[in-house]
Amino acid sequence: IQGGKVQFEQGKKDIESYLDVFAGTHPPLTVDFRRLAMEYYLYEQWGEALAEAGAKSQVVECNKEIQKVFMEFLNKHKNPEVQAQVAQIFSGRLRMDDGDAASMSPVIALIMATTKIDEARKLQGDVPLNARCDELRERVTKTRAAAIKILDGICKNDSQAAKAAKPQALWKLGVLYVNQLDNFKAMGAFRELARDYKDNENALDAAMNAVNIGAQLIQMCEERGQEVPWETREQYIESLQQLLTNWPNDKRAVEYHFDLA
Repeated sequence: IQGGKVQFEQGKKDIESYLDVFAGTHPPLTVDFRRLAMEYYLYEQWGEALAEAGAKSQVVECNKEIQKVFMEFLNKHKNPEVQAQVAQIFSGRLRMDDGDAASMSPVIALIMATTKIDEARKLQGDVPLNARCDELRERVTKTRAAAIKILDGICKNDSQAAKAAKPQALWKLGVLYVNQLDNFKAMGAFRELARDYKDNENALDAAMNAVNIGAQLIQMCEERGQEVPWETREQYIESLQQLLTNWPNDKRAVEYHFDLA
Protein backbone atom coordinates (compact mmCIF):
# COMPACT_ATOMS: atom_id res chain seq x y z
CA ILE A 1 0.00 0.00 0.00
CA GLN A 2 2.81 2.40 0.87
CA GLY A 3 4.38 2.06 -2.58
CA GLY A 4 1.02 2.68 -4.19
CA LYS A 5 0.50 5.73 -1.99
CA VAL A 6 3.75 7.23 -3.28
CA GLN A 7 2.64 6.65 -6.88
CA PHE A 8 -0.80 8.08 -6.11
CA GLU A 9 0.65 11.29 -4.67
CA GLN A 10 2.97 11.59 -7.65
CA GLY A 11 -0.04 11.17 -9.91
CA LYS A 12 -1.74 14.15 -8.26
CA LYS A 13 1.37 16.26 -8.81
CA ASP A 14 1.58 15.17 -12.44
CA ILE A 15 -2.05 16.19 -13.00
CA GLU A 16 -1.37 19.67 -11.62
CA SER A 17 1.74 20.05 -13.77
CA TYR A 18 -0.12 18.94 -16.88
CA LEU A 19 -3.10 21.25 -16.21
CA ASP A 20 -0.83 24.25 -15.64
CA VAL A 21 0.34 23.86 -19.25
CA PHE A 22 -3.07 22.79 -20.62
CA ALA A 23 -4.81 25.85 -19.11
CA GLY A 24 -2.64 28.14 -21.21
CA THR A 25 -4.30 27.06 -24.46
CA HIS A 26 -7.79 25.92 -23.47
CA PRO A 27 -10.94 27.55 -22.00
CA PRO A 28 -11.74 27.09 -18.26
CA LEU A 29 -14.59 24.62 -18.79
CA THR A 30 -12.38 22.34 -20.88
CA VAL A 31 -9.63 22.55 -18.25
CA ASP A 32 -12.05 21.78 -15.42
CA PHE A 33 -13.52 18.82 -17.26
CA ARG A 34 -10.05 17.47 -17.99
CA ARG A 35 -9.26 17.80 -14.27
CA LEU A 36 -12.47 15.96 -13.37
CA ALA A 37 -11.71 13.10 -15.75
CA MET A 38 -8.08 12.71 -14.69
CA GLU A 39 -8.71 12.97 -10.96
CA TYR A 40 -11.64 10.59 -11.19
CA TYR A 41 -9.50 8.01 -13.02
CA LEU A 42 -6.66 8.43 -10.51
CA TYR A 43 -8.93 7.96 -7.49
CA GLU A 44 -10.73 5.07 -9.19
CA GLN A 45 -7.44 3.23 -9.78
CA TRP A 46 -6.23 3.95 -6.25
CA GLY A 47 -9.54 2.77 -4.81
CA GLU A 48 -9.35 -0.50 -6.72
CA ALA A 49 -5.77 -1.07 -5.48
CA LEU A 50 -6.85 -0.41 -1.89
CA ALA A 51 -9.78 -2.80 -2.27
CA GLU A 52 -7.48 -5.55 -3.52
CA ALA A 53 -5.25 -4.96 -0.50
CA GLY A 54 -8.24 -5.25 1.85
CA ALA A 55 -7.93 -1.67 3.13
CA LYS A 56 -11.67 -1.09 3.50
CA SER A 57 -11.49 2.09 5.57
CA GLN A 58 -9.15 3.70 3.05
CA VAL A 59 -11.48 2.68 0.20
CA VAL A 60 -14.29 4.57 1.97
CA GLU A 61 -12.11 7.68 2.22
CA CYS A 62 -11.12 7.34 -1.43
CA ASN A 63 -14.79 7.20 -2.45
CA LYS A 64 -15.42 10.37 -0.45
CA GLU A 65 -12.66 12.10 -2.40
CA ILE A 66 -14.27 11.01 -5.68
CA GLN A 67 -17.52 12.61 -4.50
CA LYS A 68 -15.66 15.84 -3.70
CA VAL A 69 -14.13 15.89 -7.18
CA PHE A 70 -17.57 15.66 -8.79
CA MET A 71 -19.20 18.11 -6.38
CA GLU A 72 -16.51 20.73 -7.00
CA PHE A 73 -17.16 20.50 -10.74
CA LEU A 74 -20.96 20.57 -10.37
CA ASN A 75 -20.83 23.57 -8.05
CA LYS A 76 -18.58 25.46 -10.42
CA HIS A 77 -20.50 24.59 -13.60
CA LYS A 78 -24.24 24.70 -12.97
CA ASN A 79 -25.37 25.05 -16.55
CA PRO A 80 -27.93 22.21 -16.94
CA GLU A 81 -26.63 21.23 -20.38
CA VAL A 82 -23.05 21.00 -19.13
CA GLN A 83 -24.09 18.91 -16.12
CA ALA A 84 -26.20 16.66 -18.33
CA GLN A 85 -23.28 16.04 -20.71
CA VAL A 86 -20.96 15.20 -17.81
CA ALA A 87 -23.57 12.91 -16.28
CA GLN A 88 -23.99 11.12 -19.60
CA ILE A 89 -20.24 10.66 -20.03
CA PHE A 90 -19.74 9.15 -16.58
CA SER A 91 -23.04 7.25 -16.26
CA GLY A 92 -21.61 3.99 -17.56
CA ARG A 93 -18.47 4.09 -15.41
CA LEU A 94 -20.46 4.94 -12.28
CA ARG A 95 -22.80 1.96 -12.81
CA MET A 96 -25.96 3.95 -12.12
CA ASP A 97 -29.34 2.24 -12.22
CA ASP A 98 -32.72 2.86 -10.60
CA GLY A 99 -32.44 -0.05 -8.20
CA ASP A 100 -29.21 1.28 -6.75
CA ALA A 101 -30.27 4.92 -6.34
CA ALA A 102 -31.14 4.64 -2.65
CA SER A 103 -27.77 3.18 -1.67
CA MET A 104 -25.38 5.17 -3.89
CA SER A 105 -23.57 8.25 -2.65
CA PRO A 106 -25.58 11.52 -2.72
CA VAL A 107 -23.23 13.13 -5.24
CA ILE A 108 -23.47 10.20 -7.63
CA ALA A 109 -27.25 10.20 -7.09
CA LEU A 110 -27.29 13.88 -8.08
CA ILE A 111 -25.51 12.98 -11.31
CA MET A 112 -27.99 10.17 -11.91
CA ALA A 113 -30.94 12.55 -11.38
CA THR A 114 -29.36 14.94 -13.86
CA THR A 115 -29.34 12.21 -16.52
CA LYS A 116 -33.04 11.58 -15.87
CA ILE A 117 -33.87 15.28 -16.14
CA ASP A 118 -31.98 15.56 -19.43
CA GLU A 119 -33.66 12.41 -20.74
CA ALA A 120 -37.09 13.91 -19.99
CA ARG A 121 -36.10 17.21 -21.64
CA LYS A 122 -35.02 15.44 -24.83
CA LEU A 123 -38.18 13.31 -24.89
CA GLN A 124 -40.43 16.33 -24.59
CA GLY A 125 -38.47 18.55 -26.98
CA ASP A 126 -39.64 22.11 -27.57
CA VAL A 127 -43.34 21.18 -27.67
CA PRO A 128 -45.55 21.72 -24.57
CA LEU A 129 -46.07 18.44 -22.71
CA ASN A 130 -49.86 18.52 -23.04
CA ALA A 131 -49.44 18.70 -26.83
CA ARG A 132 -47.56 15.40 -26.92
CA CYS A 133 -49.26 12.03 -27.44
CA ASP A 134 -50.40 10.09 -24.36
CA GLU A 135 -47.59 7.53 -24.58
CA LEU A 136 -44.80 10.12 -24.81
CA ARG A 137 -46.40 12.29 -22.13
CA GLU A 138 -46.44 9.30 -19.80
CA ARG A 139 -42.78 8.51 -20.49
CA VAL A 140 -41.74 12.11 -19.75
CA THR A 141 -43.79 12.20 -16.56
CA LYS A 142 -42.38 8.87 -15.33
CA THR A 143 -38.81 9.92 -16.10
CA ARG A 144 -39.25 13.17 -14.19
CA ALA A 145 -40.88 11.26 -11.33
CA ALA A 146 -37.80 9.01 -11.16
CA ALA A 147 -35.56 12.09 -10.94
CA ILE A 148 -37.78 13.54 -8.21
CA LYS A 149 -37.51 10.32 -6.20
CA ILE A 150 -33.70 10.39 -6.40
CA LEU A 151 -33.47 14.09 -5.48
CA ASP A 152 -35.93 13.67 -2.62
CA GLY A 153 -33.72 10.91 -1.26
CA ILE A 154 -30.72 13.28 -1.28
CA CYS A 155 -32.71 15.93 0.60
CA LYS A 156 -33.71 13.43 3.30
CA ASN A 157 -30.13 12.20 3.74
CA ASP A 158 -28.33 13.76 6.73
CA SER A 159 -24.78 12.74 5.75
CA GLN A 160 -22.07 15.32 5.14
CA ALA A 161 -21.90 14.36 1.47
CA ALA A 162 -25.65 14.93 1.13
CA LYS A 163 -25.36 18.40 2.66
CA ALA A 164 -22.93 19.34 -0.10
CA ALA A 165 -25.31 18.09 -2.79
CA LYS A 166 -28.57 19.29 -1.21
CA PRO A 167 -28.67 22.90 -2.52
CA GLN A 168 -28.51 21.71 -6.12
CA ALA A 169 -30.94 18.89 -5.36
CA LEU A 170 -33.48 21.35 -3.93
CA TRP A 171 -33.16 23.67 -6.92
CA LYS A 172 -33.62 20.82 -9.39
CA LEU A 173 -36.58 19.54 -7.33
CA GLY A 174 -38.26 22.93 -7.48
CA VAL A 175 -37.88 23.10 -11.26
CA LEU A 176 -39.14 19.53 -11.69
CA TYR A 177 -42.19 20.17 -9.52
CA VAL A 178 -42.98 23.22 -11.66
CA ASN A 179 -42.71 21.02 -14.76
CA GLN A 180 -45.03 18.50 -13.12
CA LEU A 181 -47.46 21.32 -12.16
CA ASP A 182 -47.08 20.42 -8.47
CA ASN A 183 -46.96 24.04 -7.36
CA PHE A 184 -47.13 23.61 -3.59
CA LYS A 185 -44.19 21.18 -3.59
CA ALA A 186 -42.26 23.51 -5.90
CA MET A 187 -42.81 26.39 -3.47
CA GLY A 188 -41.69 24.17 -0.59
CA ALA A 189 -38.47 23.08 -2.30
CA PHE A 190 -37.56 26.66 -3.26
CA ARG A 191 -38.36 27.93 0.26
CA GLU A 192 -36.24 25.23 1.86
CA LEU A 193 -33.29 26.20 -0.32
CA ALA A 194 -33.74 29.88 0.57
CA ARG A 195 -34.15 29.11 4.27
CA ASP A 196 -31.39 26.57 4.86
CA TYR A 197 -28.83 27.80 2.32
CA LYS A 198 -29.37 31.56 2.20
CA ASP A 199 -25.72 32.12 1.25
CA ASN A 200 -26.10 29.89 -1.81
CA GLU A 201 -25.99 31.75 -5.11
CA ASN A 202 -29.45 30.40 -6.01
CA ALA A 203 -31.07 31.23 -2.67
CA LEU A 204 -32.54 34.62 -3.60
CA ASP A 205 -33.81 33.30 -6.94
CA ALA A 206 -35.36 30.35 -5.10
CA ALA A 207 -37.12 32.69 -2.68
CA MET A 208 -38.40 34.80 -5.58
CA ASN A 209 -39.61 31.67 -7.38
CA ALA A 210 -41.63 30.59 -4.35
CA VAL A 211 -43.22 34.06 -4.12
CA ASN A 212 -43.96 34.26 -7.84
CA ILE A 213 -45.60 30.82 -7.89
CA GLY A 214 -47.83 31.82 -4.96
CA ALA A 215 -48.75 35.13 -6.60
CA GLN A 216 -49.65 33.38 -9.86
CA LEU A 217 -51.87 30.84 -8.09
CA ILE A 218 -53.77 33.62 -6.33
CA GLN A 219 -54.07 35.65 -9.54
CA MET A 220 -55.48 32.63 -11.39
CA CYS A 221 -58.19 32.17 -8.75
CA GLU A 222 -59.11 35.85 -8.80
CA GLU A 223 -59.28 35.99 -12.62
CA ARG A 224 -61.66 33.02 -12.61
CA GLY A 225 -63.83 34.57 -9.93
CA GLN A 226 -62.95 31.76 -7.53
CA GLU A 227 -62.32 32.04 -3.83
CA VAL A 228 -58.62 31.72 -3.03
CA PRO A 229 -58.09 28.61 -0.83
CA TRP A 230 -56.61 29.41 2.56
CA GLU A 231 -53.81 26.89 1.97
CA THR A 232 -52.71 28.92 -1.06
CA ARG A 233 -52.70 32.17 0.91
CA GLU A 234 -50.82 30.47 3.76
CA GLN A 235 -48.15 29.17 1.38
CA TYR A 236 -47.85 32.62 -0.19
CA ILE A 237 -47.50 34.31 3.20
CA GLU A 238 -44.80 31.84 4.23
CA SER A 239 -42.94 32.48 0.97
CA LEU A 240 -43.18 36.25 1.43
CA GLN A 241 -41.91 36.02 4.99
CA GLN A 242 -38.97 33.90 3.84
CA LEU A 243 -38.05 36.40 1.13
CA LEU A 244 -38.44 39.54 3.24
CA THR A 245 -36.70 38.11 6.30
CA ASN A 246 -33.49 37.34 4.41
CA TRP A 247 -33.54 39.98 1.66
CA PRO A 248 -35.72 42.88 2.94
CA ASN A 249 -33.88 45.55 0.94
CA ASP A 250 -33.27 43.72 -2.31
CA LYS A 251 -34.72 45.69 -5.22
CA ARG A 252 -36.72 42.68 -6.38
CA ALA A 253 -38.14 42.08 -2.90
CA VAL A 254 -39.10 45.55 -1.63
CA GLU A 255 -42.38 45.70 -3.57
CA TYR A 256 -43.61 42.62 -1.70
CA HIS A 257 -43.69 44.32 1.73
CA PHE A 258 -47.10 45.68 0.79
CA ASP A 259 -48.32 42.23 -0.32
CA LEU A 260 -47.31 40.70 3.00
CA ALA A 261 -49.02 43.46 4.96
